[in-house]
Amino acid sequence: ATSPEKCEGGRYAPGEGSSSCTDANAGFYVADEAAKKQTPCPPGSYSVTAASTCNPCAAGEFSADEGKASCTSCAAGKSSPEGATDCSKCERGTAKPAGPGECTSCEPGRFADKKGRGECQLTDAGFFVEESGAFEQKQCLPGTYSPGAGAVECTPCEEGRYVARKQATACDLASGGEYVATIGATKPSKCSAGRFSGSGASSC
Repeated sequence: ATSPEKCEGGRYAPGEGSSSCTDANAGFYVADEAAKKQTPCPPGSYSVTAASTCNPCAAGEFSADEGKASCTSCAAGKSSPEGATDCSKCERGTAKPAGPGECTSCEPGRFADKKGRGECQLTDAGFFVEESGAFEQKQCLPGTYSPGAGAVECTPCEEGRYVARKQATACDLASGGEYVATIGATKPSKCSAGRFSGSGASSC
């Protein structure tokens, strides 16, 4: 007569008189040989069929209940560390689309002003963001401008142009009888007596 065989890890024999071993169900595991029952994977983990151990949920995924065959991806604007039982909102200055992965810092030219952003916003025209991980956009100062969204810096007004206001999207041309000799000017200069200029002049 042959002696009874032990069930290997990942398999079990639920009762006396079993003629074969049973695979552990997905979401459960059997760690020991000769086991009589399967054990559910704890929250924050999962398993496939016939598992001897449970796997932790990957970063950006979670499992709130025991006995799960797979983990659930975090929603947009939320992430989690490995082995998590729930997700938390991305901090300001970071964002994450739906799916696995971690929150990442906004690139220059973009920002996230609130927690839980699924994507970083482009800066508005007249504003800029020069660094990574920004949670607010900065306004262009007088003498500078940014013409479109997503600027990483403001451009100084060229010679013959100026701008006195903040958040400028363009510079103003110097009028006839005025001139702007430098870049980044906030106001024009008037031509002296006996001299003249057309619009946009850098000298009289």
